[in-house]
Amino acid sequence: MNDAADIVRDYLLSVTPIVTLTGTRIWAELNYPPPGYTPSAGAAILFKNDGTSYLAENAILRNRWQFKVYGADVYLIRTVYSALLEAMHDTRGLGNILSSQPQGPGALLEDAATNWPFRLEFIETTIRSGLVTYAPA
Repeated sequence: MNDAADIVRDYLLSVTPIVTLTGTRIWAELNYPPPGYTPSAGAAILFKNDGTSYLAENAILRNRWQFKVYGADVYLIRTVYSALLEAMHDTRGLGNILSSQPQGPGALLEDAATNWPFRLEFIETTIRSGLVTYAPA
């Protein structure tokens, strides 16, 4: 089975405007940035699965992702957020991502533990699962 989070992360790491802004600070399946990260180090995107369903006899995964965009200030966060929306709007046919659609508009929030601002967005994707499917005999 394909790891949907790896597929999404690999796709984002292939999008030049995002990598220009974040470098490799794109983390999958995390609630919070890893230890040692601070927004002053540069912008970052983290995301985690917020629900999965199977379609078309398990050949397709429909995932809902929770994305958080961090940065040193709200202007950088807005720039990265815009690049993320552009990259994830209608990804039809890019790699194993069959489609994607932001659920927005995202909300600008503040992390209660760190007081860091971040932008929250939910994005739904459909991804080839890699599961073997069998046709009835």
